[in-house]
Amino acid sequence: MKIKIDLALSKGMTVIELLTVVFITVTIAAIAIPNFIQWRESINYRSTARDLSNVLREARSRTISYNLQHRVELSSALSPTSFRLMIGNQAANTPSTGWTPATGMGNWTTLPAPVQITVADIGANPPNITFNPNGTANLVSSTTISVLDNTGVTRFAVTVANTGRISIGIQ
Repeated sequence: MKIKIDLALSKGMTVIELLTVVFITVTIAAIAIPNFIQWRESINYRSTARDLSNVLREARSRTISYNLQHRVELSSALSPTSFRLMIGNQAANTPSTGWTPATGMGNWTTLPAPVQITVADIGANPPNITFNPNGTANLVSSTTISVLDNTGVTRFAVTVANTGRISIGIQ
């Protein structure tokens, strides 16, 4: 048995069908957009934590390789908005008296718009994390750089131990 469909009777969609499709599309978008925004912000927080960790590891690696102190400078103690890598003019535990921007990484790296960071008090303003040629950090104990969201909640924590170990923790 064959069913014949007369194409002359089929002239398109009704307004009800069109409104139903639009309603379903708007509902799906309303559900997806907040999740997309949260996902995008999460990428910014994770990227900032990785960038900080990478520059700290690079400072430690260069310190060991060049036998000169390196430090990561943060722009201010209260509300750092950028960081950079500097090279000193001394080896060992003698404090360097002259600091110059490190080749390739000496420019200030600015944080993305919603991201904030805070640093546990390390006694310097602006806070600097200095590495010695033996790989250790000039810290009394471990210090933590917290990556915060725009409400002040810690999303990631970059920890630097006085032994020079650097780790990222998810909060």
